[in-house]
Amino acid sequence: MSIFQKEKKSRSIEGKKLELREIDKNSQQKLDEPFSAKRRVVFHFASLKINNMFKERSEKMKKKLYKEVKNLKLFCFMLSITLCFSLFLAFKNSRIEEFEEINVKRINIVEEDGTLRLVISNRAKSPGALLGGRLLYPGGGRPGMIFFNEEGDECGGLIYGIEKRDCEESYFGGLMFDRHLQDQIVGIQYSENGGKSLRAGLIVWERPDVSLLELVERKEKIKELRGEERLKAEKELEEAIARGEYGSARLFAGNLNKTSMIALKDSQSRDRIRLYVEPEGEARLVFLDEKGEVVFSLPPQEK
Repeated sequence: MSIFQKEKKSRSIEGKKLELREIDKNSQQKLDEPFSAKRRVVFHFASLKINNMFKERSEKMKKKLYKEVKNLKLFCFMLSITLCFSLFLAFKNSRIEEFEEINVKRINIVEEDGTLRLVISNRAKSPGALLGGRLLYPGGGRPGMIFFNEEGDECGGLIYGIEKRDCEESYFGGLMFDRHLQDQIVGIQYSENGGKSLRAGLIVWERPDVSLLELVERKEKIKELRGEERLKAEKELEEAIARGEYGSARLFAGNLNKTSMIALKDSQSRDRIRLYVEPEGEARLVFLDEKGEVVFSLPPQEK
């Protein structure tokens, strides 16, 4: 076979290969055309569904956002009203209020830290006695005003009322001031026992240097005792009180059963000097011993 024949044969073979490739390519394109159209349809519907889904979510988010903004506006509006009302009340309460008349059972006057300084109350709402942060006895029996110091302890008061005992009425009233951690040391008192006796005047007491709580604790210890031991302790306490160890009256200046009197007393509350002016106008000065017997008198007493 010549060289030209070999080239011609090879060219014909290459041409047939190209034709076969073209035929295969065309047939592949024809096979792919329906599949690509189907894909486009699927993609189209999928994109529509996704778009609709996003639209729905967007609408829900818009509605939710609108609702939240609306609620926020309402909250801001209510907060503004509350703030304005609070400022109005604060401004109003900063002024001094005036009342024509007020009915109340108890008024507490306190310091900035809440410490009680003054109580004005009726009988039922009256406070108990406080001393050294301890309640000595409960309240409910002293209508009027009770004073308290910076430590919250009772230091005096203004009380008044009527007491009924054994079908008899006693009337009382008094303005007293206490020694620190003790009982009253000076006061103006009035008492009347059913018209049988009347006393009104200034009284000065002497109080020991120890706290009144010492006497309270001693009484509590006696209550725990029994029998002869308790009777002995009670008698010793009575004798100590009589000796003036826990306080005694030292001065009375006032009116006793229509007689003007100044009485100077010893440490056991016994009168030692009396200055009288009788209802009839007679004046007398009397010196007494510890038994109450007259040792000197002006004018001299008739024997």
